[in-house]
Amino acid sequence: MNITDLKAVIWKENKEILRSMKGVFLLTIVTTNVLQYITVSPLLNRTDISGEMKATQFGALTMYLSVLVVLFLGHTFINRFLNDERKDKTIQILLANGIDKRSLWFGKMTITVLYTFIALIFTVLLHILFMKIAFNVDFKYTLLTFFLTFVSMPMLGFGTLALLSIVYWYFNKVDIISFLFPLISYLGIWNLSIKLIYNFPSLIVCLISTAIGILAIFTASIVVNRIPKERIIGK
Repeated sequence: MNITDLKAVIWKENKEILRSMKGVFLLTIVTTNVLQYITVSPLLNRTDISGEMKATQFGALTMYLSVLVVLFLGHTFINRFLNDERKDKTIQILLANGIDKRSLWFGKMTITVLYTFIALIFTVLLHILFMKIAFNVDFKYTLLTFFLTFVSMPMLGFGTLALLSIVYWYFNKVDIISFLFPLISYLGIWNLSIKLIYNFPSLIVCLISTAIGILAIFTASIVVNRIPKERIIGK
């Protein structure tokens, strides 16, 4: 992997996000917070649960915010950087100019992870602030729920995006995937969070999610080096 190429790709995609994708960034934060409020609202009026237990449960439920933000916003970036760039033939110019394909992939994944994680932090902070101001709700994190929200669930999401990026580079006709994936994942995770609102996450969920995410990223990083350039440019 060429470090110079990697820096160039990161700089290019950073400019692209700042130029044309700020609206998606903000919309994701707002929309995800609306869905999260709908999810946790039944917990607000529960009188049979102690205040400390409620605070702990509210903290645990932010793990679903992580998955929603990573899969929706992260996919938007991946779709733009890989799928749309391939259809626009921009990828041909980059490869023709000698940009290493692994550097290209790592650069796009790096900027995706960076901006998605920033969005995740803002989303969680806005959710906590809103719930505190509007309903005087406290949030309490255990080591497990903190790790799930900011490490395990994001890792699982980024692993999923890494594998999806390989699909976008290897297969030619992926428009149906690019359309359905964010819709299904967003609504699917949201419905799951509603059903599991009173379930406290376990350590095994944390460990398995983290392991799957790491394995997926590692697998994708190996596979990308084996994809011929002809496949990447869509021939």
